[in-house]
Amino acid sequence: MPSRWSAERSRRELIRLTHRQLDTATLYRESMQILGRYLPFDAACGHTMDPATLLLTRQFSDQFDADGFAHVCRNEYLQPDVNKFASLLDRPAPVGTLREATAGRPERSQRYREVLRPFGFGPELRATFTTDGACWASLVVLRTIGGQEFGTEEQEFVASVGGYLAHAVRSSLLLAAVGEPATDEDEAPGLILLDARGEPEAVNTSAQRWMAELAVVASTPGPTGLPGPVHVVAAAARRAAGREAAAVPEPARLRVQTRSGRWLVLHGSVLDTGSRARTSVIIEVARPSEIAPLIVQVYGLTDRERQITQLVLQGRSTEEIAKQLWLSPFTVQDHLKSIFDKVGVRSRRALVARVFFDHYAPRERAGAPLSADGWYVESGGPT
Repeated sequence: MPSRWSAERSRRELIRLTHRQLDTATLYRESMQILGRYLPFDAACGHTMDPATLLLTRQFSDQFDADGFAHVCRNEYLQPDVNKFASLLDRPAPVGTLREATAGRPERSQRYREVLRPFGFGPELRATFTTDGACWASLVVLRTIGGQEFGTEEQEFVASVGGYLAHAVRSSLLLAAVGEPATDEDEAPGLILLDARGEPEAVNTSAQRWMAELAVVASTPGPTGLPGPVHVVAAAARRAAGREAAAVPEPARLRVQTRSGRWLVLHGSVLDTGSRARTSVIIEVARPSEIAPLIVQVYGLTDRERQITQLVLQGRSTEEIAKQLWLSPFTVQDHLKSIFDKVGVRSRRALVARVFFDHYAPRERAGAPLSADGWYVESGGPT
């Protein structure tokens, strides 16, 4: 068992590391090197998570590729099992081991039977990392079959650095979004400038790329050849600008999902005033905080059903949902039945899977991690 001195030294090194401005991949790689000095392991993978829904957005691992991430997601969202990431957050210390969760019988876990054991792994430690009440990251650490089980002190060590790592992950994602001017066309917002007649006056390169994706969701192009959503948000902006009411109108904004699974947000605003005023339309990647409510909205859910769906995505039980929303468990069950009917699923697990695999997995396959201010950043596939 590592000494207290080595634990404190490793903790100090990890904390110093989290104060450096590192990209997410480097942060995970160097953190794992330090962690391994105190807590030896044979494989590990870290993840970024969407704090709004607690869904995984990207994997970082030197041992597991995209197929490995697919196994993790399939187990996390489609199979009953122990130590799900969302459930760890309900603990005083969001860390758990497979041995403790199964009372020393890991074969009870489907993840152990179908993922860990076939690859030669036995002891498993899982943790989630939060800061300011939001979960930004998670970690899985493994040892080979026959290896020493993760002890209480090792779990406490991981829990003690979780807040620092969560803050560092959040900061690294923020740097990816705003640290430097965008150089990747997929990362840059698009700008369309329309004249007073609604004709395109200027379109930048990024807007052309976004419009190519928007074109596949429009049944027919607009009169100027622009995708329909561009005309819709431009018209909404002109209508809002023409109102004489004292209250400031809501911003003209439209959210659209493309065939590739990408969610885009279009913003419209009117430049200047008068009959010759021009209209600008900005197209950008949707924030996950905007995506999550929209995903449930497209299924025609009521406000209460949307609230319950959001809590289901966070792993809350019927009793927990009832307590938080001041409802009876029977009322929650009635709402869940309606939600399942509208979404076309039969269980909570299927509901979470539908949201993840239809709306989040396409983002991960495109290599789009979640940024600290709620943006997805196009930056290549999983590491």
